[in-house]
Amino acid sequence: EKLKCDHEIALRNEKELTERKLNDQLEVYNQDIKTLKLEFREDCQRFEERMKEAKIEYERLQHKYNNRESRPEDIARIQELERQMIEKDALVQRTKEEMNYFKREMLNREDGYNKKFNMSPNVGVMDPLANKNKKNSSKGGFGGSNNAPTHIVGATNSVGGIGMGISNNNTGFRTQSK
Repeated sequence: EKLKCDHEIALRNEKELTERKLNDQLEVYNQDIKTLKLEFREDCQRFEERMKEAKIEYERLQHKYNNRESRPEDIARIQELERQMIEKDALVQRTKEEMNYFKREMLNREDGYNKKFNMSPNVGVMDPLANKNKKNSSKGGFGGSNNAPTHIVGATNSVGGIGMGISNNNTGFRTQSK
């Protein structure tokens, strides 16, 4: 029984020793966790501070970039382009004025031509049959005696080529006489 008692004592001692070691390890673990959490919070705060500083620096640099002075070659190029724009605007204006002058001149010449030669053009009308229909309706159509041909080429009784240099050779074709 002594052995059993010694064994139980040794087992209890070992159990207590293991529990103490476990508790010590838990305390160390909890302390490490607290330390790591504290370090993490500090790192987060440092990171946020650095981000704020970087953002402020970025805004400062952006403002500096937006309000920077122009380079001399940029200013010279801008002035050259503005000068070219003014010249081209003047050229466009002059060209418009010339076009208006020529349009007025063409209208004036057309009016003068029409007055001189007693012309009255009907611009924009494309009905070639309208003129023929007016002539035919005023003469009574094709059935009237006024529309009968006075000379038939190739007819035996016709007199061909009166003063025109054309003669009748009884073939039905007109030929030019020499």
